Amino acid sequence: MSHKLKVGELQEYYLTDEEIWRIFTMVLSTKSVKSSTYKFALIKALIENLYQVNDDYELTYDQLAYSITKIYWNLVVHHNLIQQNSNLQKNAKVVTLIQEAQQLYSIPSEFNWDKIDHTV
Repeated sequence: MSHKLKVGELQEYYLTDEEIWRIFTMVLSTKSVKSSTYKFALIKALIENLYQVNDDYELTYDQLAYSITKIYWNLVVHHNLIQQNSNLQKNAKVVTLIQEAQQLYSIPSEFNWDKIDHTV
């Protein structure tokens, strides 16, 4: 499985604007499997971080993780919108993790992401 690889080869590949839009269209189409909203959260996080890149036009995983967590926090905790995996009838893993963190640190539901002290 690819997630267990010890070594990988990075190939530089430049996409045209047309290819990028085709990929987004494919991901957002009804033909793409969407049991959770991870794809939408990732795309939103990428868009939100377009101008947060370094000099080499790179984003870090931490930047994306922060944005995705902010998206889900505000949906799950602040607005109480729970995403379930439709075929499994259980919460998406990200929802479970966020709810556990909220309980662990006793964070009130009315707190949106921007009110939380992230230095702890």
